[in-house]
Amino acid sequence: CGYEHITNPTEILNRLDSQLIDVLNQSSESIIKDSIDISILTYNSVTGIVEIASARRPVYAFIDGVLTYVKGTRRSIGDREDINRRREFETTKMAVKKGDVFYLITDGFKDQFGGQTEYGPQGTLFTSIRVEEMLKHVSKMPMSAQLGAIDKTFETWKGTCSQVDDVSLVCVKI
Repeated sequence: CGYEHITNPTEILNRLDSQLIDVLNQSSESIIKDSIDISILTYNSVTGIVEIASARRPVYAFIDGVLTYVKGTRRSIGDREDINRRREFETTKMAVKKGDVFYLITDGFKDQFGGQTEYGPQGTLFTSIRVEEMLKHVSKMPMSAQLGAIDKTFETWKGTCSQVDDVSLVCVKI
């Protein structure tokens, strides 16, 4: 397996897609169907351009302090369902400047069940709306304080409920 210099996010997703299908030996007739939802972000510091491609995951961006998000292509990596009609991954390009912030987050956060809190009864999902509200709140904090605030939000929400999925968040500040 050699190193390939691929910087286009869509090409990265396409390559991951074909490799996962090969590794898992998946076909449209396979009994076991596994897939990955993922976002890829590249930044060119010379041009000031961010390129984003995503498989079923939005990327949250704070441009000039205003929340916007890039919707992911409604297709997962390794998804062999209906191969003849599946969507192509798309790249979104954005001009950015110093101070703009991007959050790439897995669905484990929004899908986490929570304990009894002021936000809802035990067994309530965190939801995408709460993710957006949390990111609006933490985006105003210094980067050094954001991880602690996000971790505290998640742990408080989860309460005594078991964690149901992986929870990963990557923050990129230009």
